[in-house]
Amino acid sequence: MNIDELKKANFLLKKIRQYQQKIAEFEMKRDSFIEEYTARIESAKKNCELDCAASVGAIAELKTKLQEIALNNLGEGQRSIRLPEGQLRFVASPVEFYFDNGEKPEKKSSRLLDYLLCYDDTFVIKNYSADWAKFKKSLKFDLETGEVFNPDGERIPGFNCLRKADKFQIHLTDEIAAEEIEKGQSDDGN
Repeated sequence: MNIDELKKANFLLKKIRQYQQKIAEFEMKRDSFIEEYTARIESAKKNCELDCAASVGAIAELKTKLQEIALNNLGEGQRSIRLPEGQLRFVASPVEFYFDNGEKPEKKSSRLLDYLLCYDDTFVIKNYSADWAKFKKSLKFDLETGEVFNPDGERIPGFNCLRKADKFQIHLTDEIAAEEIEKGQSDDGN
């Protein structure tokens, strides 16, 4: 063992600990700042809700009156009325579909798919996907050449493999932030 190298490594570990402590201080300041301003924002929202409640109620009443006026003044086939200050109009709502139990049909609705498979499967989108986990277990491979073979031993053209280098990890004696170091390594793809 080279004593000088080990002293240097221990010094580098101390530097990592100092930087981690600095990061922790900045994170505490950041969290305190966020907490303070979150409280201010919540207070402002509550004050706005209290201040705006009367106006919101008045707008709802005015909309009800405007709807009555529009209904009484629309001509045959007419859906809107233009006024100098704006427009009153009725917009058709889309048709909603649902099953007798209240469930809405969706792409992956089993009830809808069952019906379509019996009635007319041209409305069914067939989605194929590979069971990669099972297939991967059945493969044979050569890490030196990167070649991949199917379970019968035949080379799969255009399909290769490699093993990445082992990950290097550092664990400080008091484990202040070993998880953060590991997280940083996994985030950068190593």
